[in-house]
Amino acid sequence: MRLLDLFPAADGPSRYGIHTLSEYRSCPYKWGLHNLPIIESAPIEGVRVAGEHTKGSAFHIGAKSLYTQRCQVPSTGQWTEDHGQWDLDAALQEARLYLMGTIDQWSDPEEYEEAQAEVADWLTNYDRRYGPKGLAPEFPLVQVYCDETGPWVEREFTVPLGPSGLHFTGRLDLVASWQGILGPWDHKTIPPSRWSSVFIGLTLYGQPTGYILGLRRAFPHLPHGALMPFVTNGINKHPAQKPTIKSPPAFDRQATYRTAADLTYFEQMATQQLTEMDEKVDAWSLDVDKGMDPLDAVALHFPRVGMMTEHCYKFGPKYVCEFEPLCGAIGHEKGSLSAFKKRPQVVGEVNEDE
Repeated sequence: MRLLDLFPAADGPSRYGIHTLSEYRSCPYKWGLHNLPIIESAPIEGVRVAGEHTKGSAFHIGAKSLYTQRCQVPSTGQWTEDHGQWDLDAALQEARLYLMGTIDQWSDPEEYEEAQAEVADWLTNYDRRYGPKGLAPEFPLVQVYCDETGPWVEREFTVPLGPSGLHFTGRLDLVASWQGILGPWDHKTIPPSRWSSVFIGLTLYGQPTGYILGLRRAFPHLPHGALMPFVTNGINKHPAQKPTIKSPPAFDRQATYRTAADLTYFEQMATQQLTEMDEKVDAWSLDVDKGMDPLDAVALHFPRVGMMTEHCYKFGPKYVCEFEPLCGAIGHEKGSLSAFKKRPQVVGEVNEDE
């Protein structure tokens, strides 16, 4: 078994995306439990209740509605060039419906109600800032890219890597021009405590480089200059009621740029990592075919890097890896599998910063 046997080329963009690579880098063991067919030819499903990631996904649903509307004729729904108008109520309804679909995943009904109110506040304040009648209206400074296929919102891409059939994939929140220069955008809902680290953490081997590479390589017909910006569209989850000079702003946007050499470096690193993952999947499969217990084979070939680097605890005491009970029980895993229940399906793409 190889990586492409697990996830065929047409198996969805997130299978080879930046979040998959990040999960593997942070803890190969978690990646193995999450993706390898261990129990009844399926991966182990850790317990994951709704929470901050669910609210972040709901905001993305609302933002998708806002930016899609800007390229539609209101009376007919036909595609047109960005006209800068959106309907906040329609976006709020989309986000509300998404959260209603997750109601059974919340451990506390009050948390569900608070999530509905919080996401509505984010979208409403976003409209007050960037909407047609906002304090700093986007249009025409920001224009959504639209062609005959519609607005480029939640657009997927696939980039082949090397001769082995591997590829890098992703889903773009938005493709838009900012100050006349076209590039990919990513919406990030960020707690105040992580505000600075998110912008500082736009590393060379990270999402900006991969998404610029993906956009340029998968869609070479798009207009772009020598440099294409990656815009991080930051939304503060809890802006200060009485801001000070040290308070993170309610919203911020920062563009980061990559050279051709940067894109080449990312492609080489992604190819190297996917090749390593492919080899480990193959080694795991061979040992399982020889009769080794699948969990023992995971522990052998996929190290618990998260435990070694304390990545498991990087987000503080509220963050618990969904596989923590099994990870802490290496050596008697079979007796620990009863601690797991099937993970609730969380609809939508989860942002690693949410």
